[in-house]
Amino acid sequence: VETLRIMEEDGLLENATRIGALLKAGLQRELGGLKGFKEIRGDGLMLGIELDRPCGELLGQAAERGLLLSVTADKVIRLVPPLIFGEAEVEETLRILAPVALTLAAVGLLESLLTAQIVDDMTDTPSSTVSSSYANDTSSSVTSKRSILPCVWG
Repeated sequence: VETLRIMEEDGLLENATRIGALLKAGLQRELGGLKGFKEIRGDGLMLGIELDRPCGELLGQAAERGLLLSVTADKVIRLVPPLIFGEAEVEETLRILAPVALTLAAVGLLESLLTAQIVDDMTDTPSSTVSSSYANDTSSSVTSKRSILPCVWG
C-alpha cells in the first residue's frame, strides 16, 4: 500500500507515460527507417526495438559505451527503465544508442551491397563456365566467389 501511495504522490505513472512517449519518439526519430531496424513498439516505459537480425552486436557496442540493454526473442531489444527515468536519461540513452545503430545500419548496408555485388558477379558468369567449374572444379573465379559467400551471409 505504501508503494502505491508513493507512486501516486510522486506522479510516477504520469512520468512513465510522458517520458515513455518522449523516449519512443526519440527512438523512432533516430532509428526508424535505418536498415536492420524493423519496429519500435510499446507503451510508457516498456518499449521494444525489433531488429532483422540477432541483437548481440548492438548490445555489445552499447555496453562498451555504458548503456546496458536487455534482449528478448533474440531480435528484440527490451527497454524497461525505472519509473523515475527523466528527460536527461532519455537524452543520454539516445546519445549512446543512435551512433551504435547508425554504425550497425551502415555495416548492414555494406553487407547488402557486397552480397548484391557477389550475386551480380555470379550471374554475369557464363553458364557453361559455371557448369564446367562444378564438374571440374577448375574455375578459380567461381571458386573464390563461392568461398566469400559464407563470410557475407553466415
